[in-house]
Amino acid sequence: MRSGAQKESRFAGRALSAALLAASSLTLLYASAPTLATSAQAASTATGGVLTVSRFGKTGSQKPAKIVVARADGSGSRVLTTGWFSYVSPDGMQVAVVDSDVNWYTKLRLELYATSGGAPRRVIPLGCWRVYWSPDSTKLACVEFVREGKPQRLRLVDAESGTKTTLATGFFDGQVSFSPDSTSLAYVQKPTDNYFSSGSALRVIELATRTVKTVRSGRVSAPVWGPTEIAFATRSPRGRNYSYDYTFDVALIQPDGSGFRQVTSFRPTAELYGPYPVAWSADGTRLLAGMRGQDAWVYRESYAVDPTRGGVRLIAHSVSPSVLTRDGRFVIGQTGDAESTGLHRSNVVRVPWAGGTKRILLRQAVAPSSNG
Repeated sequence: MRSGAQKESRFAGRALSAALLAASSLTLLYASAPTLATSAQAASTATGGVLTVSRFGKTGSQKPAKIVVARADGSGSRVLTTGWFSYVSPDGMQVAVVDSDVNWYTKLRLELYATSGGAPRRVIPLGCWRVYWSPDSTKLACVEFVREGKPQRLRLVDAESGTKTTLATGFFDGQVSFSPDSTSLAYVQKPTDNYFSSGSALRVIELATRTVKTVRSGRVSAPVWGPTEIAFATRSPRGRNYSYDYTFDVALIQPDGSGFRQVTSFRPTAELYGPYPVAWSADGTRLLAGMRGQDAWVYRESYAVDPTRGGVRLIAHSVSPSVLTRDGRFVIGQTGDAESTGLHRSNVVRVPWAGGTKRILLRQAVAPSSNG
């Protein structure tokens, strides 16, 4: 039987392997395509946003990917730099790149680039492989891994100065989320490194005063702060007849801890364990969700959650949900992973919220980020 720490590592490892294991054949299809406009803001305004992806070569995890930047519709793509993952700021002006000298977990650093290109503005030693921008594009937050089994750091980074601040230490869910006004941060703290600890707590910290409020306690994870409510995943015991111990569902709560509502009642199968929130539409009427499950292909399932009336439905098979466009019309994600398909068969695609035909935005690409 796997320990809680091993199960958490399995979840993280699958997400990483989808972007780190190389394809056996990879061609740069957009190397000679027109570049973005010099002004990133102009490009963002004209086309509805900026899109970045990771494009790995034949050496796979032995060498960082090429970070490709394009317009939100996939046009005008070009190589910005090299690194492992990239994250576009909400205003479209900056790209945060997770990079290192050796491999994805040794001497990680965060590099901040202008979307228009050039050398990085800031190079910040930081042991995070997932980072989250504030809505006002002035700061980033992440959970910094220190050493296996050792307490982690909840970090805040000033995008202008590169100054790092430790907000809390302990064990955390890797997903954090800023409030819409960028003044607070939602995160989940755990008593141990056991992902399934019943003592986890959803907390909100005011960044100016460092005041912390526990919003919800129990088996909670994956917070995503929407226009008025915080979405998060809950875990419930499944019973002795299942090889896997928990069912996941999506719940909502007010930032002050009031108004708790569970909005899904997922019926798990042997392979599908339940949804977790990924992103809100700007108006708060649509909530994108991914799926927890037994095998790697499960993580390439995109689901829609109705935050008003409740309920969950499938949007698309074989699309790992990464981005919900601000207007809520489209989901952007990758179609492959290292375990199930091989990265050389993965494309970054866009699919309508209602479901339907996938449109390829960038070929042979993984780990999309967009502000569109």
